[in-house]
Amino acid sequence: MLLSLNRNVAALGANGPHAVRSVLGLVAVMLRAERGERAEGRAAPREALLERVRACIDEHLADPLLRDVPVAALASRWGFPNASHFGQVCKRETGRTPAEFRQDSLG
Repeated sequence: MLLSLNRNVAALGANGPHAVRSVLGLVAVMLRAERGERAEGRAAPREALLERVRACIDEHLADPLLRDVPVAALASRWGFPNASHFGQVCKRETGRTPAEFRQDSLG
């Protein structure tokens, strides 16, 4: 698989680096498992970021200064490419749109 990826990475274009990182991540997990290491307590970068975002939201939710900050600005602050993507992730993770989440939380 690694040899095939190496031969075809150019054909993947902009997705090539992501594919390589993903495969190397899988190999790392397999090697840790082979060595008997457990990954408990170690969150993947995406999950770690999500936990940081949730902690920040919980910590500052009632802050009047953030009440008027547009969702797009919050999305940008946390590295989301655009407000639409942030909204999709919010809906998937919380079951509510950012506006619904904000309204329910501040209600």
